[in-house]
Amino acid sequence: MGIAGAYRGTSFNIGDIALIEDDFFVDEAKLSNNTLDSTSLLGFPVIEGNKVSFRTEDFDLPICNANTVSLLGDSTLTELYHKATDAHMESMEGAAFGTVAKAFGREAIHIRAVSNYCGDDDGWDPKKACKALAAFIDGII
Repeated sequence: MGIAGAYRGTSFNIGDIALIEDDFFVDEAKLSNNTLDSTSLLGFPVIEGNKVSFRTEDFDLPICNANTVSLLGDSTLTELYHKATDAHMESMEGAAFGTVAKAFGREAIHIRAVSNYCGDDDGWDPKKACKALAAFIDGII
């Protein structure tokens, strides 16, 4: 569980909570002609398809995909990431977490609360996201 940035134009607002189904290693790629070509497509994936899939049952939450990113940038880079996978948000480390869980033979669930919009630092509200996430956790405990 954690916070994430939502891509503009998706249905997610700051404070919304979602289950992540697939999380992509999006910046493990080659950049050419304003397109990111996944290392998976180039023949040397981080993991199969450069993504990790998570369990999405058990919770009545919207389901979406995310991008794990290492390089943060402006709106131009954000648009490249979004275009590469059509994900809804950036999770920062979700695909890495899922890869470790898979390596240990564990099934993982990935839940994120939206704290900001990806790209330029417009509207960042981690308190609102954390409060929403805490309320969700209280409701399932």
